[in-house]
Amino acid sequence: MPRPPVQIVVVDTETTGLDPARDRVIDIGAVRLDADLRVAATWSTLVDPGRTLPLQITRLTGIATADLAGAPAFPRAYVELCEFVGEALIVGQNVAFDLAMLGAAAARCGAPLLRARTFDTLAASLLLFPEIDRHGLASMAVTLGLGEPPHRALPDAQVTAALLDALRRRAATLTADERRLLEAAGWEPLALLDALR
Repeated sequence: MPRPPVQIVVVDTETTGLDPARDRVIDIGAVRLDADLRVAATWSTLVDPGRTLPLQITRLTGIATADLAGAPAFPRAYVELCEFVGEALIVGQNVAFDLAMLGAAAARCGAPLLRARTFDTLAASLLLFPEIDRHGLASMAVTLGLGEPPHRALPDAQVTAALLDALRRRAATLTADERRLLEAAGWEPLALLDALR
């Protein structure tokens, strides 16, 4: 199998909510993949948001405000994340959300934004698995037998890495007509998935 054209790092975050301007990152996980899309290295940290967590976030993630005592503030965590990611392609499930949260937090502390190519497993699953009704990470993971992501950053990143592999395998089975349709639509991620075969 040819080596991927770039290194790949899967990134996931947990946050206090959905608004990049108002909410804060509380958990970051990243997984570096080898040429066979196996996990080569992992990195994760809790992040002190400087505020009490909403109860619904504790119920969703299992992270309590007390768990974040002593966790690094975002600037230190972000430096470590950037070092782990390097020049890699960033893969994520709805990756735009994670990068928006990280970008807003970086802007607040005057840090440079992560400038990397991205691959969104959510968008890819919508095209490659149209027969599946729900494409959220939990639904895709259960449907494809990848496990159940627990709404924690590192395990969710690991499940997303497994989803990327499932997408690669699905792309390899596309018919010539399906492939022509995706190429005609200018779907660039197909070239990456092909390079991973």
